[in-house]
Amino acid sequence: MIRDPLYNAIVQGLQGTLDKEAFERCAQVLLKTLYPRLVPIRGGSDGGFDGVTAELEGNEIALVVTAGKNVLRNLRTSLTSILKDGRPIRRAISATSQALSPPRQKALANAAEKLGFQLFQVYEQAWFADSLYGNPAWRKELLGISGKPPPLAAVARTNRPAITSELVGHAEELEWLTAAEGDRLLIGQPGSGKSFLLAQAAKANGWLFVVSRDPESIADGIRAQQPSGLILDDAHAEPDFLCQLAQLRTSIHVDIPIIATCWPGAKSEIAELLHLTDSHQRELQRLTRPEIASILDAAGLQHAEHLVYQILNQAEGRPGLAVTLAHLCINGNQHDLERVVLGDALLDTTRTTFKDLVGPNSIEVLAALSVGGATGMRMQDVSRFLGSPLVEIRSMLVSLAAGGIIHDENGECFSVRPRELRYALTKEVFFNGAASLDINPLLALSPNIHDTAEVVIRTSHYGAEVSRELMRNLLAVADRPSLWKDFAWLGSAECQWALDQRPDLQSELIQPALELLPDTAIPFLLATSIGDARALHSHPGHSLRVIEDWIGEAFAGSPAALLRRRTVHAAGMKWLAGGSDHDAGLFALAAALKPWFRAHHADPVLGNNVTVRWGLLRTTEIDELSDLWETTIAFVGTINVKNWGPLLQVLGDWVYPQRHAPGGVEKSVYERFHQESEKILRKLSELGEFSP
Repeated sequence: MIRDPLYNAIVQGLQGTLDKEAFERCAQVLLKTLYPRLVPIRGGSDGGFDGVTAELEGNEIALVVTAGKNVLRNLRTSLTSILKDGRPIRRAISATSQALSPPRQKALANAAEKLGFQLFQVYEQAWFADSLYGNPAWRKELLGISGKPPPLAAVARTNRPAITSELVGHAEELEWLTAAEGDRLLIGQPGSGKSFLLAQAAKANGWLFVVSRDPESIADGIRAQQPSGLILDDAHAEPDFLCQLAQLRTSIHVDIPIIATCWPGAKSEIAELLHLTDSHQRELQRLTRPEIASILDAAGLQHAEHLVYQILNQAEGRPGLAVTLAHLCINGNQHDLERVVLGDALLDTTRTTFKDLVGPNSIEVLAALSVGGATGMRMQDVSRFLGSPLVEIRSMLVSLAAGGIIHDENGECFSVRPRELRYALTKEVFFNGAASLDINPLLALSPNIHDTAEVVIRTSHYGAEVSRELMRNLLAVADRPSLWKDFAWLGSAECQWALDQRPDLQSELIQPALELLPDTAIPFLLATSIGDARALHSHPGHSLRVIEDWIGEAFAGSPAALLRRRTVHAAGMKWLAGGSDHDAGLFALAAALKPWFRAHHADPVLGNNVTVRWGLLRTTEIDELSDLWETTIAFVGTINVKNWGPLLQVLGDWVYPQRHAPGGVEKSVYERFHQESEKILRKLSELGEFSP
């Protein structure tokens, strides 16, 4: 039983008869905190839904609100109306004042799926009760309930958005919280999900969050509400208050457990204050990448793999942080998306988390550590660089380590994680205009110049205006092929400079060169393929395989699909016209004429799983390739072709397009290939009249 009179009154109000229009307006207002782009649709001519918001891909999501008891029927009716009106919307959000068990929510999702919709999210009674708890205006208007929350509350105070109400992972910790007796301590880094887990446990066990700091009010609350336990979140931030709470419990003669949370670095102090043994402490482990991915999937990022990859890397198993970043992606504008990808949003969250505990100078300390990269920097060197007393830096590092943001790598150096945060911090402090600190004195103190060079160059990738001279000077002393490759990716001028300076690294630099300097990269690959008799299918490093893969990785419909083919075709023509090796040149022409794509990319969740997407190009793209065939046939008629193999092999792809169409080939598309193949074959046979 939840021993919070305000919360119970809200639940009872939601279970009663509500004004349907008032609940609809309330749902629209409350959900707008999660979906800022939500546009309310009111009145009777809503076409089956009560609001619409846009998702990342620009498609719309319908909001279906009901205060009626038959939520399933209402959802079916609304989605059917959308279909009858011919609207392109195929995703929906359900909002209801009713309490829905997981099986009932599953039934809603199944019903939506049968109608061709994906039920994006369900917001039911528990979510509305939590939201109304902190919204006195709508609590009064919808339910007629006034008054402020009591000193002991059923709902935690948190700034993190509640995108989903489902607990992912941490089942063992939840079981331990419930089964343990007496005081207990839950330990976890910021964003690890402590508050969310406790909110789940609180409602199941009759615990209440201590939200007041007035001992007399708390004492009255304990007597009146009689909770089964008291929750003090982030006890490390106010250890003195924790002592007061324990003393208050004794002074009013109540035997009630205190369930506290703290950061890892403060667990010894908090455990000592509560006189806890090891069996009454539990550290919250980070979630796995698949578990975090499931949270992001529920949040609506399942079709944005690049964002999922970034958030998985930045969150490093912390669900609370993942939810915060996902919320920005879903509901922000393009600028917000860029801030997430570039690590700036992660920096903002870090600043907010640590400013009160550590102080405003923590960002400069973290930035100095970040310059050391994965190795990190020595505490005394950071002290010397910033001109701060060593004891002050040490105290700050202890607090930052308690929050899990820095790591003692080797007993001497401290590093910042994740790496995206290192880049954002370095950009903020050292490459942010006239107010930036001079990074050069710090570079001389780096214990690992290779790692430092990686940070500086990658920071440039993440939007910082870093001097090219500085990066070139670092490359002169940090001679690592991966660093030269990172530098080459910055632009065509940088790529050309890298190739000029390090011709011995052309193989390592070939990917940025293909993208930025294809007229240089393709002849190099053709030249290095001469005499290489290895089979392409089993040797991805073969120069001709690199060209083939580069072409094939451009999806049908992407600008690169035709651009890369034209580029390789032109390079092959120029190669052959110059009298160079015929086999290599004809392979380039044939590769440019391939009517299919085959792209490989690593799974953003596990990384070691590779997904292969393949199929035929679009009809409009096939038409353009037909023109390239005309140019090719006219050209090869002017040279003495001895090996027709490459052209005949690609002609086979045109004659049998079904070999590259996993879903089959439409009749009209097949006939188009057949017509073109017949013309190509006729002209080639004329050219090869005297060839075996």
